[in-house]
Amino acid sequence: MLKHELAHFKLDSIFAIVNQDGSRQDSFSVDIDDCPCPKCEDRRGETVIPFSTIEITINSGGREITQRLTTGEAKEVAKWLNEYADFVESLNQDLHDEENPLEEFA
Repeated sequence: MLKHELAHFKLDSIFAIVNQDGSRQDSFSVDIDDCPCPKCEDRRGETVIPFSTIEITINSGGREITQRLTTGEAKEVAKWLNEYADFVESLNQDLHDEENPLEEFA
């Protein structure tokens, strides 16, 4: 279930999160989780899903946290990220277009 508030959303239906030691530099990645290699199949464990899922992974400080999203969840996240990015981009452009946008705060 996706919960949405102004400038905030969260998925509370996460499943099969993996938190493990990592060896990659600090990074953020998105992958299609359909790799048939033994390492990936072992990492997926007992999770049985008839089609591919999408994995979001954050590598930080030697740790790797991976979360799988269903296609529906991924579409919802993409929708909200696009809406937020459009809003912030428009707001930043409006501020930039003003002659002195910070004058009233000086």
